[in-house]
Amino acid sequence: MALRGFFLTARHAAVNALWGKRLIAIGLLTVLPVIILALAGAEHGHVAARVMHRITLLFVFLFMLPFSALFLGSAVLGDEIEGRTITYLFTRPVDRGLLFLGRLVGIGFSYSILLTALLAVAFNIWPVEEGGDVFPVARTIALAVGVFWVYLALFAFLRTVLKRSLLIGMGYIAVLDVLVSKMPYMGVVKLSVWHHAAVIYGAPFKAGTPGLRILTTALHPDETAGGSILILAITFVVCAVLGAVATRTREYPVAGAVA
Repeated sequence: MALRGFFLTARHAAVNALWGKRLIAIGLLTVLPVIILALAGAEHGHVAARVMHRITLLFVFLFMLPFSALFLGSAVLGDEIEGRTITYLFTRPVDRGLLFLGRLVGIGFSYSILLTALLAVAFNIWPVEEGGDVFPVARTIALAVGVFWVYLALFAFLRTVLKRSLLIGMGYIAVLDVLVSKMPYMGVVKLSVWHHAAVIYGAPFKAGTPGLRILTTALHPDETAGGSILILAITFVVCAVLGAVATRTREYPVAGAVA
């Protein structure tokens, strides 16, 4: 019964995750790489490898993925809390932790389909310049989907314990992902999800590859793609488990109806 409740919750969340105003906002955010790459290659009929690197790292991984995950992760429980229906959700005969995980998986699955489709279009609009050294499209999309799930679990967990998780999440992105991860290497940078995505993305390339110079001072020579994949996987599992535990143990007071 618990497993069936989990799958029913996940299916309901997947079907309803991207409807209404959220679909418009998230859809516009996710379609931007298609527009940007279409414009980038319009003049010459191809995209320079350095341009592809910059758009992928600085727009897709640094902007689109974390903000999409922030809005969707905050909605895992936030929709029910703000809508004053969290009490009805918890009256269902399913463990609260499984309800959290089911909604997390459903929302993540729904957006992953949209993300995969639009990135596949974006990266195949124009060919990369002849001789350009780029990350294979399939691996780039797989990395983007994986990084999105890590962000999603992180921000969903923050919403289970913080009322102002949206502001905290924006602060995390601005401080760790945007600022600290671009400075000369320091230990705290390992708390940045974008940093580990950059390690994985940049691993196959040489240090002087055009378009990747932003990584030269931010990465430690001992860091490996395998190590960053392990850290991201652990981060996802820990955040998902902590979110489920917090959902089971915390009380979520519902504001009274407005007269």
